[in-house]
Amino acid sequence: RGGTVVTCGSSTGYQHSYDNRYLWMNLKRIIGSHSANLQEASECNRLASMGRLQPVLSAVHPLDDVAEATRQVQLNRHTGKVGVLCLAPEPGLGVTDAARRARIGEDRINPMRRPTPATT
Repeated sequence: RGGTVVTCGSSTGYQHSYDNRYLWMNLKRIIGSHSANLQEASECNRLASMGRLQPVLSAVHPLDDVAEATRQVQLNRHTGKVGVLCLAPEPGLGVTDAARRARIGEDRINPMRRPTPATT
């Protein structure tokens, strides 16, 4: 109740139908969001692949902790982006090309996250 529905992209088509009662009676708002066109998205991917553009990911949470991750964002107790592992079993699987990972450097891939020391 009182939430917001954000829509972006329409990869399955531009004609959307919905039951207005769920928006009207639950006092929801619909807003549109736009990030980039195809050329801009391609350029972002190219720069990230070269290591010249690094998204700032400050925290990664397992899916079971999504409520806590959301709460941290809600209370503005985060810096940068907050990730939630949905299909990956562990963090660090995003750059799978070992040579590229080494060329870019771990400190540039994860500038705000430092590996936790292994416990023995």
